[in-house]
Amino acid sequence: MEPTKAQEGATPAPANPAQAAAQPAPAAAQTPAKPATPAPAPAAAKPSPAKPVSAAPAAAKPEATAPAVVKPEATAPAVVKPEATAPAVVKPEATAPAVAVETIGKAPATPADADKLSPADPVTIFWITLGLFGLFVAYFITEKASPRRILATLLTMGVTAFCAYFYSSLGMPQGIDLQGGTQFLLEIQADKDKIINVADQEEVIKTLQRRLDAGGKTDMALSRQGETRILVEMPGITETEKKTIRQTLETTAKLEFRLVHPQSGPELVSRVREGDMFLPTHDLLEPYDEATGTAEVVESTKALDGTAVNSAGVGYDQGGYYISVALDAAGGDKMFKLTGLHRGERLAIIVDNKVVSAPVIQSQFGANFQITGQFKREEAERLGTFLKNPLQNPIRIINESSISASMGKDTIRQGVWSGVAGLAAIMILAMVCYNAAGFIAVIALALNVVIICGIMSMFQFVLTMPGIAGIILTIGMAIDANVLIYERFREEKQAGKTFAAALDASYNKAFSAIFDSNITTLIAAAMLIAFSTGTMKGFATTLIIGLTSSLFTALLVTRTCFGWLASWGWLKDMSFPTIMKPTSFDFLGKARTGVTLSLAFILLTGGLIYVKKDAILGVDLRGGDSVTILSGEGLQVAGIEESLKSAGLSSTPIVKEQQNVGTNSSFFTIRTATGEAGKALDHLRASTKLALEDVELSSVGPQVGQEMLVSSGWALFLGIVAIFVYVTFRFNSVAFALGAVLAVVHDMIVTVGAMILLGEDMTLIMVGALLTIAGYSINDTIVIFDRVREGLLTHRGTLKDVMNASLNQTLSRTILTSGLTMLAVLTQLVFGGPSLHSFALALTAGMITGTYSTLFIAAPVVLWWVDKRKINLRKEILDAEATKIAGPASAGI
Repeated sequence: MEPTKAQEGATPAPANPAQAAAQPAPAAAQTPAKPATPAPAPAAAKPSPAKPVSAAPAAAKPEATAPAVVKPEATAPAVVKPEATAPAVVKPEATAPAVAVETIGKAPATPADADKLSPADPVTIFWITLGLFGLFVAYFITEKASPRRILATLLTMGVTAFCAYFYSSLGMPQGIDLQGGTQFLLEIQADKDKIINVADQEEVIKTLQRRLDAGGKTDMALSRQGETRILVEMPGITETEKKTIRQTLETTAKLEFRLVHPQSGPELVSRVREGDMFLPTHDLLEPYDEATGTAEVVESTKALDGTAVNSAGVGYDQGGYYISVALDAAGGDKMFKLTGLHRGERLAIIVDNKVVSAPVIQSQFGANFQITGQFKREEAERLGTFLKNPLQNPIRIINESSISASMGKDTIRQGVWSGVAGLAAIMILAMVCYNAAGFIAVIALALNVVIICGIMSMFQFVLTMPGIAGIILTIGMAIDANVLIYERFREEKQAGKTFAAALDASYNKAFSAIFDSNITTLIAAAMLIAFSTGTMKGFATTLIIGLTSSLFTALLVTRTCFGWLASWGWLKDMSFPTIMKPTSFDFLGKARTGVTLSLAFILLTGGLIYVKKDAILGVDLRGGDSVTILSGEGLQVAGIEESLKSAGLSSTPIVKEQQNVGTNSSFFTIRTATGEAGKALDHLRASTKLALEDVELSSVGPQVGQEMLVSSGWALFLGIVAIFVYVTFRFNSVAFALGAVLAVVHDMIVTVGAMILLGEDMTLIMVGALLTIAGYSINDTIVIFDRVREGLLTHRGTLKDVMNASLNQTLSRTILTSGLTMLAVLTQLVFGGPSLHSFALALTAGMITGTYSTLFIAAPVVLWWVDKRKINLRKEILDAEATKIAGPASAGI
């Protein structure tokens, strides 16, 4: 290390890089033999963040102060030299030998970006929203039919136009599973006596944002997850970029300066490493770059740390790339004193407890200096960025997943196919079953899709493959409300009512069942949002939006359509084809057989779980790696397994195949131990000589897997408890709640058993499927319980008779809604690809067992509980109804 002439004999006054940056480069830069002598520099001040500092070369060494020769083994390949002047920007074509490379800073948003993020004036959006809300309130307080139809029409048109505008203006951002990219889940590490808070998370996010996206050009997202974690999503990056990003994320850049032991060298390092010598006041640190650096024995106490760094940049001169560092005033003072007291000694520059360089302090210097060495440009830029943006707390990657861009496109194709097929199947069946009324239901479903897409665009919710599944499932469940209304209309017409009276009664009587069933499904979705992560949150969000939208379209839009058609004289009556003849089956009489079969299957499921234990858990709940490959190049499971035998993996991988519908390719899933997915993939590529570019990788640490398993258990438990509380409140009876909840638990257990028998793993998306099954199962059960409650209020007979009558009356509705929803799920099973295969398969099994439990488990449990507790259920319901306050009279159609 060597000072300039300006520094010789000067007081410790570090230069201000912000002021000096505006000055031209000194003439000395062109004539190294005769360096310029600048005036003493002012005290250092923190530069403006808007003007990042770029490095310039230090002045050449004066001959008078040339240091003694240092033995090669005592030096590292890098040196630190003080800067003669503050950094100045030098263009590459200039005669000066140095080239400044700017690496720090964030480009401002372009006008196009700003327009995209703000499609309309916020004030305008506020007034439009307020106007729509006013129409909504006016609709419910208006009693006359004609004004209500007008208000409902204006509200429908306004909501649809509003949502269509946002979708066309913003679109929906796509998740990495649809466009390709990588997702990292990071955990912030802290000392035992420190608690990570929101401020720490935000600071890490800002630092990583500057590191990963210095130019502001990368389409990435960083968000807080829980109390100590951060989710990083980077779409569209390559495998090479992913490796660089992983290294960037794991680098803390904790900069320190420590004095080197006077005898530090190969001999001392070897003795300390082997334990032959113990130095209580010194540490042995490894080199930052093992290819060019050496280990050093340094003092345990740091002389100065990186908190004093004001700026850091990268430059280039005859010696190669270097990092220019500017300290703040206090740091400059400390450095000046340190280099003055220890001239002739070596000072180690340490990043993340690794030695970058350990040059000799040739002379005294202050705030501005350069770190030079055999740096490549990328290495110098990365190190310079790290020094400018150090992490106060180290972080580690605990979960990683990536998908190739081509595989993401294939996923989109599958999602579109599944959506189109599901929607088309439901629409066709609805029109076949209900004629003109089915066509009106189709209109409502189409508006439902527009509203879902508009709301997701408005709030910029990320669309993922599970999100597409949520939209499709919502469509299937939305038709349920229309089926309830139409089946009620059929019954009211059979009772001799006129068209208008029957239609009015069908909406009024179906409302409570529709409302209760949707609320219970919303409870299940809320549990998913509270306890799940990643794509399952997207699924739950989509499901909540869809269910809310379906209530609006089924109860308001369809009723308004019927009202206009009737008022114009275009619709005077409706008749539906008979799908099922009335039945009088004794369901409760067969309850013992049904319960016996269920208990037998539940015991089988318990035995399978006990025998297989953790083997039934997928990567995201147990921890480990998973690779999914889409290939049509003749791969086979047996060939993959044979190839991986020589890959040197710690355990035998599990390989599964799934045919890609509509193509000649297949999906192959390989499950390995944690950290071995990349190794397995590289070996497979080498052994098969195939590119294997359509790849999805996922890595989950054991700790994260355990946490997800626990949180999933809590989600299921709290979801069941919440449903029990709600049903108890709504029906004013524990008997109904107990029957509903036991049926839900039955459906979950049977679904798990079926999935184990089918060879599927229990994954986080499977937990989402179980909660969805809970919502769907309770939906069907509540419809029947609502009919039982009505029957106890209006009909005579025993509870068993009323229950059997209710089950038979709703049987056609149960089969129709199950069939329509099953169509939506089956399209996901056929076209959804590997990301939705397990989910759709679980839903299929759950819907079958859900229909079964509604008929043979829920009602028998209620009857058993009432008999056991000697409860007069009819009296409880009558008393509850007597206390209700009558609602407003219906306004008709």
